[in-house]
Amino acid sequence: MHTGEVRGERIVIVGAGRVGTSIAVAIHKAGLEVAAIVDVQAARAQRCAVLSGAASVSSSPAELPPAVSYVILAVPDDALPHVVAALARSTVLQPGVAVAHTCGALASTVLAPLRTKGVAVASMHPIMTFSGGEDDWQSWKGTYVSLEGDEDAVRRAIALLRRLEAIPVELPTAQKVLYHVACVFVSNYVVAMHASAVALLARLGFDEDTATRMLAPLLRQTVRNLEAQGAARALTGPIVRGDLHTVQQHLLALQDQPELAAAYAALGRVCVLIARQQKATSPESLQAIDDLLAGYLSCRSPQDTTPGK
Repeated sequence: MHTGEVRGERIVIVGAGRVGTSIAVAIHKAGLEVAAIVDVQAARAQRCAVLSGAASVSSSPAELPPAVSYVILAVPDDALPHVVAALARSTVLQPGVAVAHTCGALASTVLAPLRTKGVAVASMHPIMTFSGGEDDWQSWKGTYVSLEGDEDAVRRAIALLRRLEAIPVELPTAQKVLYHVACVFVSNYVVAMHASAVALLARLGFDEDTATRMLAPLLRQTVRNLEAQGAARALTGPIVRGDLHTVQQHLLALQDQPELAAAYAALGRVCVLIARQQKATSPESLQAIDDLLAGYLSCRSPQDTTPGK
């Protein structure tokens, strides 16, 4: 099949974790065939098969059912080369089959050994985080999914994703890592920043649940502002106001937690860049704040760091 038509694809999912299970169920709900689920954990594979209507389960990618046409490798980054090697040694892949992996940082080039079998390869990474719940499959609708790789594998992935009501976007293969860094910033690092804020509130006596509830409306509104206005207009707070004294006090309050202070200073410098786009604060005020933060990151104490020194 080389037309991009998704009807008739017999799809195998290797990896029954959060991503693998969610896409398997989404494919099933879209009326397409999940031919098999492969996972080293039998119970996990069986659960995914039940949810996705898969006809068979296996513990090895070298044991796929016949007439497979599209294989999705939803395994961790570190496991992917081992899975590829197992497939390359096997006889289960025939010319005309397409194989795509869902890893974020790795490009389709990790699948290059499979091309010797006449297989087209691609990477297919959803810009979404999955919880592991049974309704995760619904998250594919409206989610952007990055694609890069061989033309045939990408074209057929686009057809599949459109059936799932996802939004495919193509990337240059050489820039896959940079793309993934962007995803890490907006997902993993937001979680890290939230955890840091909760830990700071814990020092004031708030338990984790209360602190999370306190911060949740702020977090939600920030996301709404970003979507509606973009970063430059959404930025608020002491840096965009040019409030040098407040930033100094923040650094002093964090002096017993150097890791958080360094993160605060590094992100603060990014805020200075964004604030300059607003053009609502004098360049001199923003430069003073940037000098303060840069000095802190150079391992000088905030008491000793004065603008212009």
